[in-house]
Amino acid sequence: MSVIDDIFSYLKNEGLVPERTSFGIGFKYQMLSYVIIEDENDQNFVQIALPKLLDVDENNMLDALMACNKVNDNKKVIKALVSEEGKSVWILYETVIDSTPVYDDILPRAVKYLSAGRDFFFEALKE
Repeated sequence: MSVIDDIFSYLKNEGLVPERTSFGIGFKYQMLSYVIIEDENDQNFVQIALPKLLDVDENNMLDALMACNKVNDNKKVIKALVSEEGKSVWILYETVIDSTPVYDDILPRAVKYLSAGRDFFFEALKE
């Protein structure tokens, strides 16, 4: 079974309702929508995201980039970015899964870091 299949099973066993998508897995937890992006070239690389937190346009691009930079400078294991299309802010948690992963340790921590990163981003945006 692949890492993405293991994660799907873990989420299901935790009572969540994961959905297979074209990019990997989508699921909701505490009113936030998360995505787990599957990397077909590196099955052990896991990228979990809170996507599309803020729509970005020419009026707020600089503020969004500055808030993302503040997240990246102050928080560990997550990164904030304006998507390649330049249309929205994403917060990402990235890790490499070893051969004996303990998803009970990895996934709750990832969700916690992502949620904290989201909150920090919006606080930084107000400054």
